Amino acid sequence: MIPLIRAALIFVCTTSFACLAQTTARWSMQWSHISNPVVRDSAFGLGEGPLGGAGGPIVEFDHLWYFGNAGFTASHEQPPQSLFSSGFFPHGTSYNAGAQFGDGILFFPQDQYGNEFDYHDSFTVEGFFKTHGNQSAAGIQQILLQGENDYSYGITINEGGPGWLCFGVNVTGDGIVTVKANAKNYADGSWHYFAARYDDPADTIELMTASTDGRTENKSVQLSSGTELITGGAGNMLIGRETFQGARQFAGLIDEIRLTNGYWANAHLMGRITAKYSPQPAPRQTGVTLMPQLQWDDGEDVFAYNVYFGQTDPPAYRSHQSGTTYYIPAELEPGTTYLWRVDRLLQNGTTIRGELWSFTTHYTECDGPMPHDYNGDCTINMQDLSHFAAAWLDCGLVPETSCWY
Repeated sequence: MIPLIRAALIFVCTTSFACLAQTTARWSMQWSHISNPVVRDSAFGLGEGPLGGAGGPIVEFDHLWYFGNAGFTASHEQPPQSLFSSGFFPHGTSYNAGAQFGDGILFFPQDQYGNEFDYHDSFTVEGFFKTHGNQSAAGIQQILLQGENDYSYGITINEGGPGWLCFGVNVTGDGIVTVKANAKNYADGSWHYFAARYDDPADTIELMTASTDGRTENKSVQLSSGTELITGGAGNMLIGRETFQGARQFAGLIDEIRLTNGYWANAHLMGRITAKYSPQPAPRQTGVTLMPQLQWDDGEDVFAYNVYFGQTDPPAYRSHQSGTTYYIPAELEPGTTYLWRVDRLLQNGTTIRGELWSFTTHYTECDGPMPHDYNGDCTINMQDLSHFAAAWLDCGLVPETSCWY
């Protein structure tokens, strides 16, 4: 795409609702069939560092490179759709880290794109993995490592115990702290999903998993008050190995890695993690009636709820109530995405902030076919162009049926 058109699409996308999300990078592990970059970033995101250093473009894509003997080793095996949340699915191939030999590494080069993933605040890392057979007795294996020389955070298996999944962060005051998922063997040769989250204001780290047998796990660790992620060294991110020479090589497949500058609530994760309190309409549900009722499960020791609803993030305050149903007073716009949140007010005076949920109303019926009317309002305008731009720039933030691959 020529630079002028690409720049126009970026400008439109930065003004659209779909681009308000904070995803920095998403790597679907599709081989580019060129020397470098070998995996392209499909996420539109405002990163930490401009491309090419000071004065470079503000908006960028963070691709993966490969240096070494084996080259990029792809596999056509992918995680099953049952592990993905609504609106997400695998693309093309996965990365076969277990097929690597000798010196070599799949990595994000910070000298090319800026030190993107040494986050200064909360962040979320997601991905899918599968070992080659049962690897629980094979020692520690690295799925992902941020900070090649100084270690900011990482994901491993078999650290702490056979088959355990581990998320570690290096923070001020506490040093390296880990949270481990150990309810089952995560090195058992089947596909698993992980979401690792660092909540800076709450000083917590959390590791959530979903497996093909339908089981999920959620573990968290409280950090000392005021801790911050240690950053500033060489910010290369390594995939599938701890070093270029092959230490802690992951013997298996890795796919659909997504990194977000912020704390992604369960309702917005790629993996099929059930949203708390069973909201209706369900998170990201489409085709919703124009007069829906917002409903949720009651919480323990709750005496009231604050309801927020609208098209902006954060949504506008609407109601203080004791019941678990909010009746929207007027008909909604067709083909429009709405956000809502329910905060819980406990008997002891504590307010628990709720997750941010979204849904999209059904489209209207136009008088004739309108193939480029993406939002279904029977009018082709700048909103449709921004939807097209968002689909092209970030297929993880809009309905993926709009993507071309």
